[in-house]
Amino acid sequence: MEKHEEIKKIREEITRLRVRLNELDEESNTEPATEVCGHDFILDNLKKFGKQYNQAGRCALAGYHNDYWYTTTIEPSKINSFLEDSVPVKEFLTIFCIDGVWEALVHAFNGEFNLINKETYKILETNGFIKNNGLTIKGFTSYAVLGHLIFNMTKKLPVEKAISIFKVAYEITGIEYGEYLPYTGNDFLNNIKRHEKYNDLLVQGITDHDIYEYIRQINIEDNKKE
Repeated sequence: MEKHEEIKKIREEITRLRVRLNELDEESNTEPATEVCGHDFILDNLKKFGKQYNQAGRCALAGYHNDYWYTTTIEPSKINSFLEDSVPVKEFLTIFCIDGVWEALVHAFNGEFNLINKETYKILETNGFIKNNGLTIKGFTSYAVLGHLIFNMTKKLPVEKAISIFKVAYEITGIEYGEYLPYTGNDFLNNIKRHEKYNDLLVQGITDHDIYEYIRQINIEDNKKE
């Protein structure tokens, strides 16, 4: 069997087992892992790591991008003591409530400093997010972690919904979870609507917007290239 064909078959079996496990393990206290957000998969392994050492504070979520590493290792029960009060939270987040600041940080991340106006550049520079037309560690970490947090809190499709939509999508396409789906959002939605299990999705509280978000988030890298 050719290497790539074997990889495909193994992935199909992993997907089948993951879906079946989620169906059987209804009483589990852990969320089913998905490949849409690697954080879920990493967190699942870290849970096992934490239980192994029986230390609530033994945690390390790490990411790498170019020359930047970012981690979070603070035990939640200690956060308020570190911050002391709400002032640092309000002062920090207020910066991003200024019109154009978040957009400017996005431009800075992409090296598009020519698109940042002088006033906004000064705000980012004064607060230590950029320096000499480059992102500082503070700037990169703020972009990576704050952006991820906001996405999770406002736009990320709940895992349970994503798994249910995937089951139907897999029957239609045979494409593994997390892989690119060669459809526009509307075409994908119409395909799901024509499937006999579409009504089952509606019963589960899954809306057409959820289905549209599913393919948007699966194909996010390709959407960015368009």
